Amino acid sequence: MKKVLLILGAVLLGTMIAIGGCKVQGKSQKEQMLEIVKSDEAKKAIEECLKDYEPKAFMPNGVIQSYKIDYDSVKHNPMGGISFNIYINGKQELYLKATLNKKDLNKNKLEIGSYGVSEKLEKLIKGD
Repeated sequence: MKKVLLILGAVLLGTMIAIGGCKVQGKSQKEQMLEIVKSDEAKKAIEECLKDYEPKAFMPNGVIQSYKIDYDSVKHNPMGGISFNIYINGKQELYLKATLNKKDLNKNKLEIGSYGVSEKLEKLIKGD
């Protein structure tokens, strides 16, 4: 009976350690993604993307005057890269859902690989 309890205890303890290890590993991956999204290289990629989308971005006559990254939305994209939301001019209805990728695997340069734009932002940019 003691052997059975000892074996069950060992299995239970091993399972708890394995589950705890997975949670710690997942947390560190989230922290790594946040570091990347908060980097100067990511900021440069985001601003380039916004200027490509709206050439007058950050100019007095442009629609896009500022942006804020929603760090709570940062997650691994199953197709590769890091997905997150960018809010324009402090308004949550004006957003881009973007994916940050490595542009050059050898140099670790970052770029916005793809993005989707809210309907309201699209209308503002087009002047509708």
